[in-house]
Amino acid sequence: VAALYVEAEDYSSDVSLKKMDVTDKNISFVLENKGKKHQVLSNLEMKVTGKKSIELKAEDLKGMTGENILAMSERIFKFERVGKFKEIQLSDKVKINFEKD
Repeated sequence: VAALYVEAEDYSSDVSLKKMDVTDKNISFVLENKGKKHQVLSNLEMKVTGKKSIELKAEDLKGMTGENILAMSERIFKFERVGKFKEIQLSDKVKINFEKD
């Protein structure tokens, strides 16, 4: 499977965490791309700060790292609340980092 993207040179992506939902069993991250260019989440890392500081690396974020977020769209990524994800609370602050195209 391949994809071809045609875009103007001055287009860029603008990806941010729009929302995080926490339940007893799952955590969902809604990422939004407000830009006019798609963005692959390469070398994705997250830093969660609250009562505890938690760093999530690419290997923790399987199913999210390397995924594409199309221009002017959003994607939902869901994780079971086990391991490092068990410590995350709804009130925590989340910062995402990735290699921008």
